[in-house]
Amino acid sequence: MSDIKVSFIIPAYNVEAYIRDCLDSVLAQKIEKEIIVINDGSTDRTGEIIQEYAKSYPCIKIINKKNQGLSSARNDGVAVARGEYLCFIDGDDYYLKDFAGKFHVLCKKHKLDIIRGWYAKIYDDRCQMIIHPVTFINKPMRSYDYLVSSVKQKAMEVVSVVGFIKRDFYIRNGLNFLEGLYYEDQLFYLKMLLSTGRCRIMQVNECFYGYRMREGSITRTPNRKKMYDLVKIMRKQKFFIDDLNLKDEYKKAANRVMSGTMNHLISLYLRLSPYDQRMTKRAVPYGLRFRALRYSNNPREFIKTFIFILSPQLLIRLFNKKI
Repeated sequence: MSDIKVSFIIPAYNVEAYIRDCLDSVLAQKIEKEIIVINDGSTDRTGEIIQEYAKSYPCIKIINKKNQGLSSARNDGVAVARGEYLCFIDGDDYYLKDFAGKFHVLCKKHKLDIIRGWYAKIYDDRCQMIIHPVTFINKPMRSYDYLVSSVKQKAMEVVSVVGFIKRDFYIRNGLNFLEGLYYEDQLFYLKMLLSTGRCRIMQVNECFYGYRMREGSITRTPNRKKMYDLVKIMRKQKFFIDDLNLKDEYKKAANRVMSGTMNHLISLYLRLSPYDQRMTKRAVPYGLRFRALRYSNNPREFIKTFIFILSPQLLIRLFNKKI
C-alpha cells in the first residue's frame, strides 16, 4: 500500500508567471505527498520551470502532453495518482497556508470521503475571502444533506479545488471531469455529491486556497463557445438529476445548482457581442429556462432569468450598465 497521503494534481498551461508560487505553496504542505504537474502543451516557459523544480524535488512528477484543456489534464493526473486522497490546484493559483496535514487528520478521524474548506479571490490590490457563516461547520454529514444545507444557507461553491477527495471513493463512483467543455466543475460538483448516498463529507472553516482573478483566465473571458458549453453542462445536469431517484428536498437542491449554472450563463451573456448574444439566446432551450426560473436561488436570480425568458434585450438594457 502506498504511503503517499495526498496526490496534488496541477494542470499548467502558459502560467510561467505563476507556477513558481503554486509549486512553492504545495511543497510547503507538511504531509507525505506526490505532486503531479500536467504541462498541457504550454508554449511559454512553464515546462522549463516545472523541469527545474522536478530536478530538485523527487516528489514532483511531470506529464507533458498536447493542449487538451483543464478537464483532460486533471483526468490524466488522476490516472497516475497513488495517494490516499486527491487534491486539485490550478497552476496559476496557490495555497495561503499549510492545511493538508490538518485536513488529513480530520479525514481519518471522521472517516471522510470528502473534506472542503474555503477560498479567497486574489486581485492585484486586494484579497477577498469567500467564507460563508454556515451552521454545518466541522460536522461530518451525508453528501446529500450537505448539498441541501449549502443551498439553503447560500454557501454553494461548485469549485473542485477546495479540499480532498478520497481516491478510492473517486474511482469507485466513476468520477471524472468532462473533457472538451468549459465550466466542468458545475457538473462534477453534482456528481461528486450525489453519485452515492454513502458519501461522508465535512466543511471546515479554513480559508486556504488563493484563486487568482487575472485577466485572460478561462472564467473571465466569455465567448460563444463557452456559452454553448454552459448550455451543454445544464443539459447534462438535468439528465443526471432526472436519472436519480431523489427525494423532493434533494431534487430541489440539485435543481438549484442547475439554476445557478443558468444564472452564470446570463451574467456572461451580458458581456458578449450583440451577434453572440443572439446566437446564445437561440441555443438555450425553453425547458431549461423555465426549470431554472422555477428553482431560482434568490429573487435577483429569479428576476434576471424571468427577463431573459421574456426579453433578452430588456435584460441588456437593465443590467449592462452594472457589468
